[in-house]
Amino acid sequence: MRIDHIEIRNFKGFANWERALHPQFNLIVGSNGSGKTSVLDALAVAAGSWFLGIRGYDTRHIGVADVRLEAKRHSGELSFESQYPVLVRAAGEVMDWPIDWSRSLDGPKGRTRYQNARLLKDIAAQLPVVPGTKKSL
Repeated sequence: MRIDHIEIRNFKGFANWERALHPQFNLIVGSNGSGKTSVLDALAVAAGSWFLGIRGYDTRHIGVADVRLEAKRHSGELSFESQYPVLVRAAGEVMDWPIDWSRSLDGPKGRTRYQNARLLKDIAAQLPVVPGTKKSL
């Protein structure tokens, strides 16, 4: 799997962020708290679509801790409100197939949904099982 482009919305500290990625090497640089780890977490969510089709492996979902909080002032009181939908969209190549897919969380009681990840899941599901285990390669 190669991810060539990543877009995130309402994910951790990012309201909306997207970047093209180099196919061979990417370096993420920034000061403390700038979101470097959040970008890696978003990439893990995107790559997690692959694991939806592999028996014996769990995937990285979008969780409550991933939802961006926005400060709001109501009647002089400051509160933090969760911002939905949360979106992680990626485009790249899997086993010579160009593909784009997304994973999203639409509300606090929802589950991580995936869109256009069916091909990704189907390719992973066709991998042979490692001998002596119940896990795919």
